[in-house]
Amino acid sequence: MTAMLHGPVVRKLGALIDLSNEEIACLDSLQTDNRTFDKYSTLYGEGDELDLTHVVRDGWAMRYKMLSDGRRQILNFVLPGDFIGLYGSLIETADHSVETLTRLQTFAFAPQRILEVFGKCPRLGAAIAWTAGREEAILAEQVVHIGRRSAFERTATCRRRRKPSCAERGADAA
Repeated sequence: MTAMLHGPVVRKLGALIDLSNEEIACLDSLQTDNRTFDKYSTLYGEGDELDLTHVVRDGWAMRYKMLSDGRRQILNFVLPGDFIGLYGSLIETADHSVETLTRLQTFAFAPQRILEVFGKCPRLGAAIAWTAGREEAILAEQVVHIGRRSAFERTATCRRRRKPSCAERGADAA
Protein backbone atom coordinates (compact mmCIF):
# COMPACT_ATOMS: atom_id res chain seq x y z
CA MET A 1 0.00 0.00 0.00
CA THR A 2 1.30 3.43 -0.81
CA ALA A 3 1.02 6.42 1.48
CA MET A 4 -0.56 8.50 -1.31
CA LEU A 5 -3.70 6.31 -1.11
CA HIS A 6 -4.18 7.00 2.59
CA GLY A 7 -3.97 10.75 2.97
CA PRO A 8 -1.74 13.34 4.57
CA VAL A 9 -1.41 11.81 8.05
CA VAL A 10 0.02 8.62 6.53
CA ARG A 11 2.35 10.68 4.30
CA LYS A 12 3.46 12.79 7.30
CA LEU A 13 4.17 9.84 9.59
CA GLY A 14 5.43 7.71 6.69
CA ALA A 15 8.15 10.30 6.11
CA LEU A 16 9.30 9.62 9.69
CA ILE A 17 9.00 5.82 9.91
CA ASP A 18 8.30 2.99 7.49
CA LEU A 19 4.67 2.31 8.39
CA SER A 20 3.48 -1.30 8.49
CA ASN A 21 0.14 -2.33 7.01
CA GLU A 22 -1.22 -2.64 10.56
CA GLU A 23 -0.09 0.89 11.42
CA ILE A 24 -1.67 2.26 8.25
CA ALA A 25 -4.88 0.41 9.16
CA CYS A 26 -4.76 2.00 12.64
CA LEU A 27 -4.51 5.46 11.08
CA ASP A 28 -7.20 4.66 8.52
CA SER A 29 -9.53 3.59 11.36
CA LEU A 30 -9.42 7.17 12.67
CA GLN A 31 -10.35 8.63 9.30
CA THR A 32 -14.04 7.83 8.92
CA ASP A 33 -16.06 10.83 10.21
CA ASN A 34 -15.59 13.61 7.64
CA ARG A 35 -16.07 17.17 8.84
CA THR A 36 -15.87 20.40 6.86
CA PHE A 37 -15.38 23.86 8.36
CA ASP A 38 -15.75 27.13 6.47
CA LYS A 39 -12.94 29.67 6.29
CA TYR A 40 -12.52 31.59 9.59
CA SER A 41 -14.52 29.05 11.61
CA THR A 42 -13.57 28.37 15.21
CA LEU A 43 -13.07 24.66 15.95
CA TYR A 44 -12.76 25.38 19.66
CA GLY A 45 -11.85 28.25 21.91
CA GLU A 46 -9.65 28.51 24.95
CA GLY A 47 -11.51 26.88 27.85
CA ASP A 48 -13.80 24.79 25.61
CA GLU A 49 -14.21 21.07 26.25
CA LEU A 50 -12.06 18.91 23.96
CA ASP A 51 -14.74 16.44 22.97
CA LEU A 52 -13.30 15.59 19.53
CA THR A 53 -9.85 15.03 18.08
CA HIS A 54 -9.33 15.88 14.41
CA VAL A 55 -6.86 14.82 11.73
CA VAL A 56 -6.59 17.53 9.10
CA ARG A 57 -7.32 16.23 5.62
CA ASP A 58 -7.17 19.48 3.67
CA GLY A 59 -6.79 23.19 4.41
CA TRP A 60 -5.03 25.36 6.97
CA ALA A 61 -5.86 26.52 10.49
CA MET A 62 -4.03 28.31 13.27
CA ARG A 63 -3.62 27.73 16.98
CA TYR A 64 -3.62 30.94 19.01
CA LYS A 65 -3.98 32.46 22.47
CA MET A 66 -5.95 35.59 23.22
CA LEU A 67 -3.94 38.28 24.98
CA SER A 68 -5.32 40.43 27.79
CA ASP A 69 -5.52 43.44 25.46
CA GLY A 70 -7.71 41.53 22.96
CA ARG A 71 -4.98 40.75 20.43
CA ARG A 72 -4.23 37.24 19.24
CA GLN A 73 -0.84 35.54 19.54
CA ILE A 74 -0.54 32.88 16.85
CA LEU A 75 1.17 29.79 18.26
CA ASN A 76 1.46 27.77 15.06
CA PHE A 77 -0.26 26.73 11.89
CA VAL A 78 -2.14 23.48 11.36
CA LEU A 79 -1.61 21.70 8.03
CA PRO A 80 -2.89 18.52 6.39
CA GLY A 81 -1.74 15.50 8.41
CA ASP A 82 -1.69 17.41 11.71
CA PHE A 83 -3.80 16.46 14.72
CA ILE A 84 -6.04 18.99 16.45
CA GLY A 85 -6.95 18.19 20.06
CA LEU A 86 -4.50 15.29 20.24
CA TYR A 87 -4.40 15.41 24.04
CA GLY A 88 -8.19 15.51 24.45
CA SER A 89 -8.15 12.16 26.26
CA LEU A 90 -5.80 13.60 28.91
CA ILE A 91 -6.83 17.27 29.12
CA GLU A 92 -10.52 18.13 29.32
CA THR A 93 -10.37 21.79 28.27
CA ALA A 94 -8.43 23.62 25.61
CA ASP A 95 -5.63 25.98 26.65
CA HIS A 96 -5.68 27.68 23.24
CA SER A 97 -8.07 28.33 20.35
CA VAL A 98 -8.12 26.90 16.81
CA GLU A 99 -9.50 28.85 13.85
CA THR A 100 -9.53 27.89 10.19
CA LEU A 101 -7.65 30.07 7.71
CA THR A 102 -9.09 28.29 4.68
CA ARG A 103 -11.90 25.84 4.18
CA LEU A 104 -10.81 22.93 6.39
CA GLN A 105 -11.61 19.26 5.99
CA THR A 106 -10.93 16.92 8.89
CA PHE A 107 -11.64 13.45 10.15
CA ALA A 108 -13.06 13.65 13.68
CA PHE A 109 -13.00 10.97 16.37
CA ALA A 110 -13.45 10.58 20.12
CA PRO A 111 -10.21 11.53 21.92
CA GLN A 112 -10.10 8.12 23.65
CA ARG A 113 -9.57 6.46 20.26
CA ILE A 114 -6.01 7.78 20.14
CA LEU A 115 -5.24 5.77 23.29
CA GLU A 116 -6.55 2.64 21.55
CA VAL A 117 -4.26 3.33 18.58
CA PHE A 118 -1.28 3.85 20.91
CA GLY A 119 -2.06 0.50 22.60
CA LYS A 120 -2.57 -1.44 19.38
CA CYS A 121 0.32 0.17 17.45
CA PRO A 122 2.86 1.45 20.02
CA ARG A 123 5.50 2.34 17.42
CA LEU A 124 2.92 4.48 15.63
CA GLY A 125 2.02 6.04 18.97
CA ALA A 126 5.68 6.92 19.50
CA ALA A 127 5.83 8.52 16.02
CA ILE A 128 2.71 10.60 16.75
CA ALA A 129 4.16 11.64 20.12
CA TRP A 130 7.48 12.53 18.46
CA THR A 131 5.77 14.80 15.92
CA ALA A 132 3.85 16.49 18.75
CA GLY A 133 7.14 16.92 20.64
CA ARG A 134 8.73 18.44 17.55
CA GLU A 135 5.88 20.98 17.40
CA GLU A 136 6.47 21.81 21.08
CA ALA A 137 10.18 22.35 20.42
CA ILE A 138 9.34 24.76 17.59
CA LEU A 139 6.95 26.61 19.92
CA ALA A 140 9.68 26.87 22.56
CA GLU A 141 12.02 28.34 19.96
CA GLN A 142 9.31 30.82 18.95
CA VAL A 143 9.00 32.01 22.55
CA VAL A 144 12.67 32.90 22.49
CA HIS A 145 12.20 34.93 19.31
CA ILE A 146 9.05 36.81 20.32
CA GLY A 147 9.96 40.43 20.79
CA ARG A 148 13.20 40.09 18.86
CA ARG A 149 11.59 39.92 15.43
CA SER A 150 8.85 41.91 13.75
CA ALA A 151 5.53 40.20 12.96
CA PHE A 152 6.61 39.97 9.32
CA GLU A 153 9.92 38.29 10.26
CA ARG A 154 8.19 35.85 12.64
CA THR A 155 5.65 34.85 9.96
CA ALA A 156 8.40 34.42 7.34
CA THR A 157 10.39 32.21 9.73
CA CYS A 158 7.32 30.12 10.50
CA ARG A 159 6.55 29.66 6.79
CA ARG A 160 10.17 28.72 6.09
CA ARG A 161 10.05 26.03 8.76
CA ARG A 162 6.72 24.69 7.50
CA LYS A 163 7.77 24.40 3.84
CA PRO A 164 9.58 21.02 4.25
CA SER A 165 6.72 19.83 6.44
CA CYS A 166 4.22 20.76 3.71
CA ALA A 167 6.24 19.02 1.03
CA GLU A 168 6.49 15.76 2.95
CA ARG A 169 2.70 15.45 3.06
CA GLY A 170 1.82 16.91 -0.30
CA ALA A 171 0.37 20.20 1.01
CA ASP A 172 0.75 23.59 -0.62
CA ALA A 173 3.18 25.76 1.36
CA ALA A 174 1.93 29.05 -0.11
